[in-house]
Amino acid sequence: MKKHSTPTAKLSKLTLFLILLGFAPFLAKADTHTVTFHIHGASGEQTTEQGSITARLNDWDGPFINSGDQVEQGATIMFETSSEPGFRVRGWFINGTPRTGIITGFHVLDNLTADTEITVEFEEITHSVTFNVVNEIGGRLIAEVEGVEIQSGARVRDGRDIIFTATPDPGFSIRGWHNGGFWSPSTDATFEILGIVANRTIRVEFEGLPHEITVEGGTLENGETTGTIATGTVVTITADAPEEGMQFANWEFSTGVTFVENTDETFSTAKFRMPGEDVLVTAVFEDIPISIPTHTITFNSQGGSAVADQTVEYGETVERPTNPTRENYIFEGWYINTEFTTAWDFATCVVISDTTLFARWRFNESTNIVVETLHATSLQVFPNPVVDQLHITNNWQPGDIVELFNINGRRIFSATVGAGSARPNGNTFTIDMTQFPPGTYILRTGTQTKKIIKQ
Repeated sequence: MKKHSTPTAKLSKLTLFLILLGFAPFLAKADTHTVTFHIHGASGEQTTEQGSITARLNDWDGPFINSGDQVEQGATIMFETSSEPGFRVRGWFINGTPRTGIITGFHVLDNLTADTEITVEFEEITHSVTFNVVNEIGGRLIAEVEGVEIQSGARVRDGRDIIFTATPDPGFSIRGWHNGGFWSPSTDATFEILGIVANRTIRVEFEGLPHEITVEGGTLENGETTGTIATGTVVTITADAPEEGMQFANWEFSTGVTFVENTDETFSTAKFRMPGEDVLVTAVFEDIPISIPTHTITFNSQGGSAVADQTVEYGETVERPTNPTRENYIFEGWYINTEFTTAWDFATCVVISDTTLFARWRFNESTNIVVETLHATSLQVFPNPVVDQLHITNNWQPGDIVELFNINGRRIFSATVGAGSARPNGNTFTIDMTQFPPGTYILRTGTQTKKIIKQ
């Protein structure tokens, strides 16, 4: 390690006297301190890829010293940096503490009094590069730095070359380039920045080639049905007034188009960009649809299994449902009233309003043919047909129940024989039939049944 002394302008008389007497070896040596210096990288490591640092003693033309040398106390040290292309000094540090306000390539350390570490930090010099297509129509623009594509707004290192390449869409050509505020009518497909030194904005402008347009069932903005329009130009078309009973449906195009201003092919007045070829536009009209009302068909099974409702359009027939079921009864069809005077014909009857259909039932006498031996011949009724009083004889047992059903299977009378006022006169039990209308009835007690005719 080298040791450097501070030059002395003149020697004191005492020092000169001692030298002459040969006492120089006994003079006290000056104090020295270690001086280190290096580049500080962005991640904290020492690096020389971004630049270099040198140090001289006492003067900018003084002798160079190396990092780690011993330097006498009180010395002045001059530090100087050399930046690599694309980099500059970001700041200086002394013993790890930043020196504020010093961002030049030079730094002076006055009056060395202790071991000292000097660090310089570099930063990359970059410039913003923005590029786009004027009005964003007509083609594509890309930019590359050293063969690598970059995005608009990227920052590029100082001094790098940038190549812009424009590619027109079909039906377009290059009109020119905008370089910041300058316009160049060049139709070249490329534009170059050689050695960027500042932020730049580059734009390319395309222009559309003219093509023919024909409108059928409508007109252009100028009222004409044909015209020559440049590719990319916004075209407005309006459909003719529809005939009576008709309405506008949509536009049909002979080629693909891009609609603008929130319109599409269903707008009677639509706007789109002229495609890169001739185009035929046709307005399509359709009949105004007639709204057909719907009605609900409700099936009242009257004690049978449930049947789902149906929703049917006006004037349509009803789909015949699966017949409902009911224990001991036979289903005889659907009727529009509870008197069962009018049956619903699923093949010919049409719906004109909400409708309820009623199930008609007939008691199934065959379900009670087999009876207990004790009662097989004991049940007798008279008179039958009956007008007023119906008399019933039987070998009554405690708890026997007498039930009377109408032809629809509805129970209209029920009594427990021998309970309360329903006591038989001997073996005869009587029902007053004057309370019921004429018709056919079913009498049941236990497992025995009889058909009764009321006159």
